[in-house]
Amino acid sequence: MACAGAAGAVILLTSSALMSEAQAGAFGLRDQSAYGEGLAFAGMAAGGSLSSMFWNPATLSAVMGFQTETSATFVAPRASIDVLSPFTSNEGDVVANAALVSGYDAYRINDRVVLGLAITEPFGMRSKYDFGSELRNQGIAGTSSITTFNINPMLSVDLTDWLSVGAGFQAQYLDIRYTGVGASLGQLSVPGVPLPLSLGANASLDGDSWAYGYNVGVLLKPREGTEIGIGYRSGLKYSIDSKLTGSVTGSLLGQSLLTVPLDLDATAKLETPAKLSVGVRQAITDRWRVMGGVEWDQWSRFKQVSVQAKDKVAVSGVGEITVPEQDIVFGYDDGWFFSGGTEYDVSPKWTLRAGVAYELSPVGNSARQFRLPDVDRVSGSAGFTYKACERCLIDASYAYVAGVGDDHVQSSSGAVRGEVNADAHIVSLGFRYRFGGTPTGSHAN
Repeated sequence: MACAGAAGAVILLTSSALMSEAQAGAFGLRDQSAYGEGLAFAGMAAGGSLSSMFWNPATLSAVMGFQTETSATFVAPRASIDVLSPFTSNEGDVVANAALVSGYDAYRINDRVVLGLAITEPFGMRSKYDFGSELRNQGIAGTSSITTFNINPMLSVDLTDWLSVGAGFQAQYLDIRYTGVGASLGQLSVPGVPLPLSLGANASLDGDSWAYGYNVGVLLKPREGTEIGIGYRSGLKYSIDSKLTGSVTGSLLGQSLLTVPLDLDATAKLETPAKLSVGVRQAITDRWRVMGGVEWDQWSRFKQVSVQAKDKVAVSGVGEITVPEQDIVFGYDDGWFFSGGTEYDVSPKWTLRAGVAYELSPVGNSARQFRLPDVDRVSGSAGFTYKACERCLIDASYAYVAGVGDDHVQSSSGAVRGEVNADAHIVSLGFRYRFGGTPTGSHAN
C-alpha cells in the first residue's frame, strides 16, 4: 500500500507536465502503458496488464487481490518546419522533449467484482515558434498547448466464466493556451472611414475546465488461450472559462491606425473525441502469445474551438467594440490505428515482446496547419518484462515513430505553405506489484 501511495504522489506531481507532441493522432496520447508500448499497443483492449483498463475496463477481471501499476514515458519528438511560399524560412524543430506518467490500482472485492482506478493524461500537445518567426509575427502560429488530467474509477463484473463487463466514470481536467489567435472583428468608422479591425498577432487565449464522461467494455474468452476485448471511452464536452488578452488593431492600407489593449473574460467551447478499441490476444503455446488491435478515434467531432468574449473593448473617443464569437477551425476527420504484436516467455523471470503499428492521422491535407502539423505514421517497438520478485514486475520498452505520406502544411487561409519532417523516440518504464491473490495466466499478466 505504501508503494501504491508513493506512485500516486508521483503521478499527481508530474501530471501538469506539457506533452510536446501528441503520440497518437492529432493531440491524443496513447502512451499510457510501459507494457503496451513494447507491443505497439496491440491487443491492449483484450488485457495483458493492469493498464489495459485504460482501453477496456472489463480487463479488470484478471485482477487477483490488490494490484498496482505505474508507467513513466519519456518522449523525444521532432517536427521540423520549412516554409516554402510566399516566403521561405527554416523554423527548425517546433516541439520539445516531455514526460508522461500514468497510474493504475485495482482490488478484487469478491469472486465476481473488481474495483479499479486509473489516473492518466489522454490528451496533450505543445508547439512553439520563436518570437522572431514570421509565422508568429503574422498571427499564423505561436504557442499552442493542451494539458489534461483524467481520474477514472471503474468496475468490472464477471457474468460467466467466459464473459466480463466493465464500466467507469471519467472526470477530466483540461488546460489550454493558444497565442496568436489573429481574427477579423469587422469594421469601425473613424471618423466616417471604415477601419478594418482584427485581433493582434499577440492575442492569446488561456483557460481551464473540467468535463465528465464514461467508459464501458466487454471481455470474451470463447476458449482457453483466446481473449477478445472491446472498449469505448466517451468524448467530453468542455465549456472553458478563459482569458482573451493581447490587443485589437485597426489597419488601413497596411498602416496601423489604432491599437487597443485587450483583457477580457471569455468562454471557449470544444469537444474531445470518443475512442473505440478492439483487441485480440491468442496463446500459441504456454510461452508464446500474439496480439492484434484496432482503434477508432472520433476526431470528426473536433471541428473547431468557439471563443465568445463576455465583455466589450473600450476605445477612447469611440466607445465600446463588441468582440464577435471567434471560431478557431480545425476540421479533423476520424482517426484509425492498426497494430500487431507478440511476446514470448524466455524464462520464468524474463518475457520479450515487440510490435508494429500504422496510424491514419485525423489531420487531413486541407486541415494540416503549422500549429499541429500531424501526419500519418508508422511505428515499431520492443520491450521486456523482468520478474524482480514473486509479486513485482518491471517493464521497459522503446518505440520509434516515423511520419509518412503527405507532409505539406499550410496556414488556415492557405496563403502560407510549407512542409514538415517528423519522428519521435520513446522510452517507457513501468512497475507492477501484486498484494495477495493468486496470479492467473503467464507471469507477464
